[in-house]
Parts: sequence; structure tokens; C-alpha cells
Amino acid sequence: MLDVLIIDPDPATRDELRIVTQACGRTFEVCASARSGLEVLQGAIPRLLVVELMLPDIDGFALCQQLRDDSRFDALKILCVSSLAWGSVDLASLLQRRFSAKYMAKGSLYSDYVHTLDTLLGGSVSEPPLESGAVFGEYEQGVVNSLTQEFEAVIAARSWHPRASVRFEVEFEVTFNSGKQLATEFTKNISKGGLFIKTDEPPPMDAFVDITLRLPHIQRNLNVRGRVVHRVLETRPNSPAGFGLQFENLTREIKDMLGDLAKQLSALDGSKPQGPAPHWVVLVGLPAESLLGRSSGLGRKNVRFIELPGLDEALDFAGDDPAIGLVIAQSVLGRDARASLARLHDGFPSSPCVVVATIHEDLEALASCGLCTRLVPLDATVDQTIDIVEGALGLMRRREARIPCDMPATVTLTGSERTARLVDLSTGGALLKTDGPVPSASLLRMHFFLNRIGLIDVRALVVRQFASEQMNFIGVGFYEVDTETREKLRRFAQSNVNFREYFNWVKKRRFG
Repeated sequence: MLDVLIIDPDPATRDELRIVTQACGRTFEVCASARSGLEVLQGAIPRLLVVELMLPDIDGFALCQQLRDDSRFDALKILCVSSLAWGSVDLASLLQRRFSAKYMAKGSLYSDYVHTLDTLLGGSVSEPPLESGAVFGEYEQGVVNSLTQEFEAVIAARSWHPRASVRFEVEFEVTFNSGKQLATEFTKNISKGGLFIKTDEPPPMDAFVDITLRLPHIQRNLNVRGRVVHRVLETRPNSPAGFGLQFENLTREIKDMLGDLAKQLSALDGSKPQGPAPHWVVLVGLPAESLLGRSSGLGRKNVRFIELPGLDEALDFAGDDPAIGLVIAQSVLGRDARASLARLHDGFPSSPCVVVATIHEDLEALASCGLCTRLVPLDATVDQTIDIVEGALGLMRRREARIPCDMPATVTLTGSERTARLVDLSTGGALLKTDGPVPSASLLRMHFFLNRIGLIDVRALVVRQFASEQMNFIGVGFYEVDTETREKLRRFAQSNVNFREYFNWVKKRRFG
């Protein structure tokens, strides 16, 4: 009789579990995918299935559900293993509730695996010699942990993205799905890339919403789909409750109509673009989309990219708008790179200049002339290039997702306590609404409770402050955060993203 069927796509984990299972005197089969495992199950039903949740074909959740729906496998015991960890998701409870399955995280001790085999199958036929402290699945655990951090960076980038279109304050009637019914509200502002809808019941973050936008001046309705990228849960002065929607998969016709709408609104007396004039990063001979389109955290600094093909176009742009920096392909500098850089320096005397190597030449001469701030090596990756450019131009990429929230917090400042409310929170800091001004560079102690996470007690430094009529806001950065608190904050940030989205993203990156 077959004791154990092991399904795991990682060769190292398969070998580790095979060796220990064999040393316990159990009969076994090993497979690398769900489909190959199902072929084994058609011929022999084991006493125990050990299965990784993340498989290259059918995932472990779907496989377990398929087996539990088939009465032939009623007696089959299931042990799920994985390196997945996201937010407050309790995989052990979830798997027990849905499939009557046990769970072990990869990176667990071999001795724990042997104990689980004994519990599920009865005492071992033989006692395997185990090295003290040895674990299984350690390599796969490292791979998935790295991918999890990658996904967190993607979520952080998504929470701040450079604004590509000018917004106009204007009210249009809009109808959208709100739960199980249609709701009719009004926009607060609109751009070619999205809009803000005023409502007391905004949809969840990252939800896809179908809307009908009524444009009376052309007597036409626009039907578009968008993703919720911003929520305001509480009405404030000049800032109503509602949600920001980023348009998705627009047809060419809809794009043209939105472009025409923006032109018309810009000509109306009552519709002025919001916000201060933008500051520009001038890209000369470089594509913004492929090179710096992945840069994040720039929208809050009112920074935009402009692509220009050569030096003459860059010099024509100089003086029309403030530029905080130039990023130049070495190839456009021509044979006399020093003279070309001098011309640019005359046009942009106070702007840092970064030269990106796109041809094989000695860069030392450019570095020694003092007319460029930084050089990007020819073999630099896109991410390395972004880091160099952002560092040279004084732009900091957001690496942590900022989660909108509304909860009380106690703030201790120079011995006195005051009550504040959290507006948003990340693993690195927070935005708070306070009952009075707080000086910049003040040191605080903060206490607040996160649902399903627990009490957070953290020290913070006030890094910015601003007021809006009767309300005061402060931005704080956490410092000297202990490991336990940082992990709590990380789980809170993760819990605002659906586990299935995380699972699918990691699976796609893991297996392609």
C-alpha cells in the first residue's frame, strides 16, 4: 500500500521530503505537478498526500478541493506545505476548515515533519537519523520570501504613481455599481487618466468599477471601467468623501473623447488645473516608459517626465518650465561630449545632470569635467538606473505601501498626551490628524491598536506638518522600530491586499 504521495515543484524540497519519508520506513511516490499527482491518484490512493500550495499547473487549493469533492478520497489525509505568508491570513485554520488538512510552513524542522507523519499515519516503522536543527524547504522559503518582498514593492509603487494627466475640478453625474445596486453621484474632478467620485460609501481598494459618465455638453454617456486607487472615508473641508478611479483598458475612441474633454475644460473659466506648476525631469534621448516609468513616489512631489530627442529640443525647453534634473543618453552628446554638456549646463545651470551610457566609451573623461552629477554604467539594470537617477536628483522612491485608515491614536509629546487620528499608515511612518500644531522635528511616542494585529507602540519623528482650516496634520517617520512591531506593521499593510492577488502574482513570477 502507498503511504505517502509528495507533490512539490521544488526539486530540493522533493528530495528532502523523500529522504526523510523513506528513512521513516514509509512507502512513497514523488511528483512535481498536480497533473502528474492526479495520474498517480487514479492508480493508487495513498494514506497521506503531502502537497505544496503553489504548483505550476493546478494550485494546491484547487487540487485539495477537487479531492474533497470526490468520495473516493474521503479517507485521504492531507498535509499542505508552503512558504507563502501574507498579512493576517492563517493558512493552518483556513486549510483545516476547508479541507480538513494539516499545514506546515517550509523552513520547519525535519523532526516536526516526522512527528506529523507519526500523528497522521501511526508510529514510524524506523527512526530516521536527524541532524539537530535541520529544516526542509529552506531554499524554496528564501525564493518565496524574496518574491513576497518584490510584490510588496509593487504594491508600494501602486500606492504612489506619477500623475500623467492634469486634473480639472468639475461636476458630472456618474452612475456606478455600489454593492448590489446602482448608485448615482457626482465627480469632484476628472482627467484623461481617471476621476474622483464623491460618495459616502466608496468601493474597496483595488476593486474594478464600471461607471457611466454623463457629459451634458456633448449629450453623450461614456461607459468606462476603472480600478479604485484612492479612498477618502471622511469628509473634510475642501475634500469630500469618495474614491479615486484610474481608467483601465480604454478604447481609442474613449481616449480621444477624454482628450477632447480635457481641452474643452481647460478653456472654461470655472475649470482650472489643480495643484502647482509641475517640475520636470528632462529625458534626452531616453524613453520614459521603459526606463523611468517604473519609478514611484514622484506624484507627491509634483514631478513629471518629458522625453526629448536631442540637445536642441532640450535647450528649447530650458526656461519654459522649472527642471529639477536632466537624464541624458551618452549617444546624443556627439563626438565632443564636453562641449555638449557645457551647452546643457548653460541652459540648465542649477539642474543636476545624469549621463546614461548607451554606447561603449570611456566615461572617465565625462566624470572629470564636472559638468555631470552622476554616470550610469553601461551594464546597469533598469532598477539600478532608477536608483542612481533618483539619488542624483534628490527624489526618493516609495518602498512601502501607504494604507488609508481612520482610527484613534494616542500621541505623547514632551510628557503630555494628546489624542490624534491616523489618516494613513505604512511600515515606515504615518499621517495623523491632530487637535493642534506639532513642531517639525519633534519626537513622539505613539500608541494605537490595529484590528487582528494588536497594539502598536512606536517612536516617531515629525517630518512634515500642514493645516487645513480647523484641522492640523503631521507626517511622522518611525524610528528604532523593533522586529516584532515592524512585522505587525508589515502584516497590516499586507492585509489590505487580497491573498489571492498575492498568491497569483507570486505564482506567475515563480513559474512564468
